[in-house]
Amino acid sequence: MSAGFRRLPHADASSVPGLALVIEWPFVASCFLGKPRWFRRSLQASLLVQSISYVLLFGWYWAASSTSLYTRTRLVGPAELSLPSSVVVYYIDPEDGHVRRRPLVGGEAETVVALGSTHWRDDLLIQPRTGDSNRLDLIARVGDHLSPTIVEVHTNLAVLPAVVDATGLPPLPGDPVWADLVTEVPALGEATQSPWHFRVGSRAFQGLHGSHAGTGEERGLSYETLFGAFTVRHATLLPGDVVLFQLGADQICAYDPSNSRVAPLWRGHSPLPVIPHPVR
Repeated sequence: MSAGFRRLPHADASSVPGLALVIEWPFVASCFLGKPRWFRRSLQASLLVQSISYVLLFGWYWAASSTSLYTRTRLVGPAELSLPSSVVVYYIDPEDGHVRRRPLVGGEAETVVALGSTHWRDDLLIQPRTGDSNRLDLIARVGDHLSPTIVEVHTNLAVLPAVVDATGLPPLPGDPVWADLVTEVPALGEATQSPWHFRVGSRAFQGLHGSHAGTGEERGLSYETLFGAFTVRHATLLPGDVVLFQLGADQICAYDPSNSRVAPLWRGHSPLPVIPHPVR
């Protein structure tokens, strides 16, 4: 189990003041060449310009940053959440790229197939089995995301997969202009009757956000600043009103909206939860 979040930094030259000063000083110095005390005056001018620009940049980044993952949620251990014991999770292990399966509560991971995935875009999907509506196939999409290769992972499964509400969800207040990049979170089993409805954005600052149909209460989490970011992917609403999702590149987590608690579970990507059931 993970004890915390593994931050994913993303910085450029503009976020390192010393480096920016070195790179931009020659352009400032060229404006003072041939004038008295040109070297000292160019340094002073460069420092002044940098100071003003960084004050403005800091204000802009602060206004655009999203930090609710740390400021509005409480990090807890998995045992503190009421996770449904009926759920089994398939996922891709980042250590070797193989597909593994483990119970959401208790138990150990077991290898399903040696997939050898090498890219974070590779994912797992459930599709109906031809000729048998009671059985499903687990497949993986790997390689080029524009024309991926389909690999059979596990066939003839007797499981209940997550489903998407066909009615769709109304836009949440404050949805960003990239509304087409925000999608609804599918529900698994009894969660289809949950009053909670969630949406997830493809941008880190959009994160995971939802609302309660009865109370109108809104909850969620996201994290994107100048110094790092986490994108939320592959989210599923589980029985018991807990959201299972991938945070960043390889962290599988669970989120309890009722108390704004989030628990890192284990490393992996493309978590796909199902409920095993006997076929009649």
